[in-house]
Amino acid sequence: MIPFEHYEQSAAYIRSKIGDFQPDILMILGSGLGQFGELVEQPIYVPFPEIPHFRHSTAPRHNGRFLFR
Repeated sequence: MIPFEHYEQSAAYIRSKIGDFQPDILMILGSGLGQFGELVEQPIYVPFPEIPHFRHSTAPRHNGRFLFR
């Protein structure tokens, strides 16, 4: 079981990186669609390994990051 405090710490870290930005839409780019994210202008990247208690991607060629805009 994952302690609730871990979720809070992960969320706090992400908020510290994106500031007051509030996303309106969520897109999950699966296999073969990751390059679509490269078209986003002025992105904010949050790599998974930087997020406390966040699991890292093990998928080959997966960028392993959140992209906000």
